[in-house]
Amino acid sequence: MPLESGQALSGLGLRSSRISERLNQVDCVRANGVGDHIPLPQLVVCGDQSAGKSSVLVGISGIPFPRQDGLCTRFATEIILRHEPREQRTTATIIPNMSRAEDEKTRLSAFRRDISDLADLPGIIDQAASLMGVKDSPAFAADVLRLEVAGDTGLHLTLVDLPGLISVSENEEDVQLVGDLSIIQRARRFDKDGLRTVGIITKPDLINDGTESRVAKLANNADRTKLKLGFFLLKNPKPSELQKGMTMAERRKAEQQFLRMNLGRSLDSILHDLLDRHIERELPKVRKDVAQLLNKINKELMNLGAERTSPAQIRMYLTRISTDFQNLVRAGVEGVYGSRDAFFHEITNENEFHRLRAVIHIENGKFSNYMREHGQKRRVVSAEDQEDVEPESGQILVTEEEMSMWIKKIYYRTRGRELPGNYSPVLLAELFHAQSARWSDIARDHVNVIADLVSRFVQSVLVSVINDTDVWETISRSISATLDENKARNDRSKKDLGTSLDNAINEDWKGRFHVSNSSYEISRLATSLQNHRVIVDMEERACSEAQTDLGAYYKVAMKTFVDNICRQVIERHIINKLPDVFSPVTVSGYSDEDLLCLAAESPQLSKRRVEATQLKKGIEDSLRELR
Repeated sequence: MPLESGQALSGLGLRSSRISERLNQVDCVRANGVGDHIPLPQLVVCGDQSAGKSSVLVGISGIPFPRQDGLCTRFATEIILRHEPREQRTTATIIPNMSRAEDEKTRLSAFRRDISDLADLPGIIDQAASLMGVKDSPAFAADVLRLEVAGDTGLHLTLVDLPGLISVSENEEDVQLVGDLSIIQRARRFDKDGLRTVGIITKPDLINDGTESRVAKLANNADRTKLKLGFFLLKNPKPSELQKGMTMAERRKAEQQFLRMNLGRSLDSILHDLLDRHIERELPKVRKDVAQLLNKINKELMNLGAERTSPAQIRMYLTRISTDFQNLVRAGVEGVYGSRDAFFHEITNENEFHRLRAVIHIENGKFSNYMREHGQKRRVVSAEDQEDVEPESGQILVTEEEMSMWIKKIYYRTRGRELPGNYSPVLLAELFHAQSARWSDIARDHVNVIADLVSRFVQSVLVSVINDTDVWETISRSISATLDENKARNDRSKKDLGTSLDNAINEDWKGRFHVSNSSYEISRLATSLQNHRVIVDMEERACSEAQTDLGAYYKVAMKTFVDNICRQVIERHIINKLPDVFSPVTVSGYSDEDLLCLAAESPQLSKRRVEATQLKKGIEDSLRELR
């Protein structure tokens, strides 16, 4: 039973040149795959179970869906009519739902049946139902059976046969599933003005005796339930007539005879004008939506970038992004914030680290102030404030008297052959060593703050120049390893940054930035800084001078230490080499294996690029079609 020539549209008034052209335009857009991304004008038949929806679609499409009393559609069926007079073919395929597991998607997608006789369609639908798992089950499937009919159909048209709306079911999942499948579950919700909704009264020949007048009143839109576009009668063939092989022509004739004997209007009397108005009203929106979709796809393709499957392609890609990375990092390090407006100018509290040099200055200032105010191990406060002032971590609050007692204690421990009133050079060294005990921890905390800012800055730069998440992760790991190596390079054993900071304190103590520990230098410093107080007790005098010298010595050493931390540790080992951690020179040294590990695109990304490219072509073809 091949599809009768032109039977799909016979008697429905859909062959006028203008509406045929418009419907062809819309369905060409749908055939290009654009309908999966934007809403397109279409005919949708929805109603309760066993209300005759499939029969309505049979009347429009001419495709003999299996229809039996008491049975209803268990899955959506998409009917695609293609007007190709020189080609006659009918194909059935299954479109798996996205929620299916990958192996199920593969199994269902493999379903394909070429139909030479539409009499075979019921059996093919049963096969599809079995594959979906709903043949002998009351459940509903979210998959779609697609029937593509190419031939003398009259025009392109796509129709959808949906499972009926369920009002009561023992399985709540069925109610939800059908709700998800239905394009219009409640017409008024989607068509508040009633400009697109037509009421269709099916099975009018099966009404009970005595209710004919009520049905006629409803059909004439004179009942309490009114639709702006009214109601129409559609007489479906009886099961006995279908078994005898009633043709579409015989169906039309039987329907017209029935309508002439009753008071209703047939659907085909207004469908032409309804479609004409609806399509003309919606086409400008479709053109706008298609144009916006093209812009979106162009942006996505730009973000996806060029193909990256060979080492040469990857090297070119990495060279480009490493150049962008290096330029942006150098601008941040040097404090030149005009090179990338989007990166450096849209600054908030959350991303102020983008202006790296500025935040480093701020943090260095905080470090210097903290060292000056809280760097000493023993901090002298008044007796009155001792209980109210909260000491910093690892700090001891002492009074002037307690400080003097501590210095005297160390003085006694370091006595040598010096004359009364003088003190051993070792005294000042031990006092300073004790007072600067907190410097290492404070410096480590400061360096960690800077390292964190630098890490966040680098990660943000990478996000700015790399769109591929997988590449971002691999490059990020590589750069983090390089940064860690730079920070630890000052220590020959390369254990950790802590060793570098210890070296900055202990090794430099030997004369690099401190005053010489000789008795001559200490005496000279003491003489220049003494308050020339006359102290009779020679021990008291020595301790007092040591305390004065310690204060002066501490200030000089602290300033040098702060400067060394900021310049030697932060600048030399963290900041200066930052632009070179990922540069074109670095990329040039990568082997082919390194390149493939770092930035070869994933199969998913390759697939998406192909899909996006194909969709772009379909969108461009659709725009030309809609002009």
